[in-house]
Amino acid sequence: MRQSFIAAAIVLLLAVSGWIWYRYIRSPAGATPPPPRLESELLEQYRQLKSLEPDISIFSDPVYRSLERFRPATTSPILPRGRPNPFIPF
Repeated sequence: MRQSFIAAAIVLLLAVSGWIWYRYIRSPAGATPPPPRLESELLEQYRQLKSLEPDISIFSDPVYRSLERFRPATTSPILPRGRPNPFIPF
């Protein structure tokens, strides 16, 4: 008798929680699609971002042109490869 009461209570609890989930969490009553104004604002922002062009004038700057490409040292035991922990202060 006691086991059947516990089983019925569990089934009832699952049914009530399933109904609450379906009614309030899964499909809220006041859910409506976003207003079209928001979509048009997002579309306008996308168009503005798409029309951006990078400023490449820095590549013609004399300071930039004077830079040389980094060439790492050959694997020599004489030359150190760097600090053991580069994040510690000097």
